[in-house]
Amino acid sequence: MSDALILNALMALEKLEKTPGRKRKLRLELLNPPTPMPVLKEIFRYAFDWRLGFPTLPVIEAKKNAHVRTPDQNWQEFEKIIVILSQRSLTGSQSRQFVRSFFECTSPLETKWYLRCLQRDLHCGVSLRILSRVWPEFNLRFGYMRPAQGHALLTEVPKRLASMPLIDGQRVLFVVYQGCATAYTDGFRQVPILDALGRELVQSDAGDYVLDGILTTPQWGDSERLLHSKLKSISALELKQFAARLKFVVNDRCSIDIFNGSIAKDETLYSTRRINLEMFCHRIKSKNPKTALRLGRMHVVRNTRDLAQAYYHAEHMGHVGLSFQDFDGPYVAAATPAMWTTHFNQKQNRRSKR
Repeated sequence: MSDALILNALMALEKLEKTPGRKRKLRLELLNPPTPMPVLKEIFRYAFDWRLGFPTLPVIEAKKNAHVRTPDQNWQEFEKIIVILSQRSLTGSQSRQFVRSFFECTSPLETKWYLRCLQRDLHCGVSLRILSRVWPEFNLRFGYMRPAQGHALLTEVPKRLASMPLIDGQRVLFVVYQGCATAYTDGFRQVPILDALGRELVQSDAGDYVLDGILTTPQWGDSERLLHSKLKSISALELKQFAARLKFVVNDRCSIDIFNGSIAKDETLYSTRRINLEMFCHRIKSKNPKTALRLGRMHVVRNTRDLAQAYYHAEHMGHVGLSFQDFDGPYVAAATPAMWTTHFNQKQNRRSKR
C-alpha cells in the first residue's frame, strides 16, 4: 500500500470530523470519491465490524521514538495488531504494552485515527447506516428490537403478548461469537465491566448467540455513571465494588443473524426463544450460583384481565412501566418498532425490584 493512499485516507477522516452535523451528502461524497480509498474502507470496517471482536483499549500514552516508520510500514503493523487483538492472543497488560510500542513509532495523525479505531469510536459523524449505503458489501447491522415511542397505556390485547417490567438500568447486548463474548450498548460502545461474565458464558455454553438484557445494580444511577463516564475518571476500587454488585437481567436470547444486514431477524418465535432462554440461564446458574446473569421476569398476556393483573403487579413491585412484544413473533433488529413500552403516570420509583 503506497504512503499516498494511506495519508489520503487519514486526511479524509480529518475532513469528515470537521464536516457539520447535517451535511450527510457531503459525508457520502467524502466516503465515496471518484478514486477508491481501500484504506479508508478498512479503517471503518475495523471500527464497526463487531465480528472482529477485539476489546476496546483505554487511552494509551506512548513516548515517541526518534525512529518513525513510513505510513506503509505502520499500516501493515496496524493490521497485524487488529488480527492479534481479535484472536485474543494477547490480553490485559500484554496487549496494552504491545499497542503502546506500536504508537511509539507513529506520527500524530496516525496515532489519532488508529487509536480511535482501536477504541471503536472514530467520532467523525459517520453511522453504520451511512456505511451501509456506501459499502453495502459490509452487510452489517447492529441494534436491538426497538420499542415504539408512545407511552400510552395499552388497553387492548390483539394477540398473545409477552409482558416484561421496565427496570432501572442500561440496555445491553451481549454478543457471543466464535469463542469471544463482548457486551455492547445500543450505540456500539463496549462494556468492559462485563468481561468476567463474558468469559463465563464462553466456558459454559457453545455456539454463537446474542443476549438482550439490562445492566443494573442495587444503587440507582450506578450503571448510567459507568457507561457514560470515562473509565479513567473511575478508580480501580470503585470498579471492583461495582463489578461485585452488578446484575445482567436478560430478557431474550436470539440468533447472531439479527446482525446480518440481509436477514436482520431471528425467525424463532419468542415463545420458543423464552423456553431456550430459561434452560440457558438454569444451566449457567447450576455451574456458578454466584453468576451476575439473571433471568428477567415475564408474564403472558392473553386478554384484558391478564393485562390488568400485569399493570397491578408491576406497580406493586415499584417498576416504572412495562414492555410488551409479540409472544408468537420473531426478533427484529430494525428501526421499525416491534414492541411497545408503557410508563406509568405515577411518580417514577427510582429503585425497581428485580
